[in-house]
Amino acid sequence: MKNIFRTVAEDYSAFNINVSTTEPASFNDGVGYRMVMTDSDSNFFSGLSGTLGVSLVAELQPGRVADNVGFTFCGQLRQVS
Repeated sequence: MKNIFRTVAEDYSAFNINVSTTEPASFNDGVGYRMVMTDSDSNFFSGLSGTLGVSLVAELQPGRVADNVGFTFCGQLRQVS
């Protein structure tokens, strides 16, 4: 997990995006985004079997009411490698 965190933080540093494991004060649009990394596979999303990650379009559009959350299915990674 620490290695994943370091890699992601480094990738986003060029865009001045703070990657953190600390919960922000707000998840309002443009302020905070939660990325859930789960050991599960994607089967609980209907029709997305084999998917490595998902973020809904509404999560990324300004002015849309959304939870600002995306998912990475680490269990699926074991099946790929």
